Amino acid sequence: TALSGFTTVREAGSGPETAFALRRGTAEGLIPGPRIIAAGVPLAIIGGHGDVSGFRPEVNEVLDTGFTCTGAVECAAKVRLASQNGSDVIKITATGGVLSQQGRGLGAHFTSAEMQAIAETAHSLGLKVMAHAHGARGIEAASRAGIDTIEHGTYLDEAAARAMRENGTVLVPTLLAFQGVSERLGQGVYTPVVEAKIRAVSETAKVFMGKALEWGVPIAFGTDAGVFEHGRNAGEFALMRAQGMSDRQALASATTMAARVLGMEDEIGRLAPGYSADIIAVDGNPLEDVTVLENVDFVMVRGRVIE
Repeated sequence: TALSGFTTVREAGSGPETAFALRRGTAEGLIPGPRIIAAGVPLAIIGGHGDVSGFRPEVNEVLDTGFTCTGAVECAAKVRLASQNGSDVIKITATGGVLSQQGRGLGAHFTSAEMQAIAETAHSLGLKVMAHAHGARGIEAASRAGIDTIEHGTYLDEAAARAMRENGTVLVPTLLAFQGVSERLGQGVYTPVVEAKIRAVSETAKVFMGKALEWGVPIAFGTDAGVFEHGRNAGEFALMRAQGMSDRQALASATTMAARVLGMEDEIGRLAPGYSADIIAVDGNPLEDVTVLENVDFVMVRGRVIE
């Protein structure tokens, strides 16, 4: 990922041992890689996206991560626990998902009160909140509850877009994720339940970001992970441009806007005195053709050359 030109990444949900260890390793120069802003284990409702494995109930009990919550008080407590464990950002699953084994749609999961408690608690601790969300009502509720970013946003409608715009909620469309999962259809990779959901969202995924752009929703670059090979990340730029973004807008989405999403706009996202020495070199001008970022010749992170 670093060699493909991404000097900072936001990790959006994994086992804390993995995410936090890699964060420390790259920060200390032990591992060559990007700066990592880590979420660790995401918060989910019981039985929702992020808490469904397909195993028998007794097996699920053994696998319980401890990060499901019910009610505003418990959800606030889990945010505090995540902060104590070292999370840089809080990840929640605000709606159903595509790759989970549920066939019950992509509707809202957390209640508005639960999400408001999550957002208020996280913000009081200086943390941002990112919400996996596909369905429009879940997107709207998350935005009005104070969640900072919507990841995916597949079924965004005009009412949800208005809520995002009014509350300054940023969309991270992850278009490459949809392309990545679609490439593996019919190969026995996914269960029939998951394949059906992938096919259902595939056409919407080709147009929803363009609608968000028309509706004035702020948009930041993001690709998801685990659904395509590392190193393909810059392919997102062409997909964003295909839905109406200019080259300049696409570049800004991955630099100044992405830095704002992380709350690091005074540290990263631009080349200027006092900012981190995060530098890449390409053969071409991305302001004229953003796809030149798919071929990176040089990468520096925190003043260290990545090779």
